[in-house]
Amino acid sequence: RRLLRGADGDLPQRPGRRGPAGGRPPLLGLPVDRAGPLVPGQPGHPAVGLPAGLIIGRSSTLEALLDPYVTAFNATPRIVLLPLLILWFGIGIWSKIVIVFAGAVFPLLINTYAGVKNVNRVLVNVVRSFGANEWQLMKIVVLPNSLPYIIAGLRLAIGRAILGVVVGEFFGSSQGLGYMIASAATNYKVDVVFVGVAIFMALSVILTFAVKYVESRLASWRPETAKTF
Repeated sequence: RRLLRGADGDLPQRPGRRGPAGGRPPLLGLPVDRAGPLVPGQPGHPAVGLPAGLIIGRSSTLEALLDPYVTAFNATPRIVLLPLLILWFGIGIWSKIVIVFAGAVFPLLINTYAGVKNVNRVLVNVVRSFGANEWQLMKIVVLPNSLPYIIAGLRLAIGRAILGVVVGEFFGSSQGLGYMIASAATNYKVDVVFVGVAIFMALSVILTFAVKYVESRLASWRPETAKTF
C-alpha cells in the first residue's frame, strides 16, 4: 500500500506542476492534445522512412550522399533538439509531433535501407532477365524480401515514438500523460505515476501486436521454415 500510494502524510508537499484544480493531474477524459502526438506522429514516420529507405538502398549515389547525415541525425539525442522545437513550433502539440517523428523515422529508415542492401542478388538478376523495370523489381523482389527488416524497424520506432512523447510532455507541455507523470512524481503521487507508466506500457504492447498482425498478413506467402528459421 505504501509503495503504490506514496508517503503523502509523512513528506512535505513540494511546490510543482499540478492539475487544473490544484490537485492530481486528470487521468480520464484526456482530449486529443493530451492523448498524445502518437496519433499524427505514428503514421508520419512510415510515410517518410519507408520510401526513403527503399530509395537510398537502391541508389549508391544517394547512399554516399545521405548516409553521413542520416547517421549524424540518428546519433543525436532527441532531447537536445527539444528547446529548438519549442522555439520553432511553440509549447503545444506540434513540437511533440515533430519530436515523435524525429525519434521514430530513423530506425525505420535505417532498417529498410539495410533490408534493401541484403536482398538476394540472384533473385534480382532473374527478375531483370525477364525484362522487369525498377518499379516491378521493387514490388516483386525488393519490398517482400525487405519485410522482416521493415517490421523490425517499425517495432523499434514504436519505442522511440513513445519515448518522444514522454520527453516532449516532460519538458515542453502543460498537459498529457508525460506531464501527469512528472507532476505526480513532484507531488509524491506514486500511484498516479504507476498508472501513467502502465498506460504507456499498454500502448506499446498494443502497437507492437498491431505491427505483428500486419506482418502475419503481409508475410503469409513465406514458408513456415523461413518464418521460424
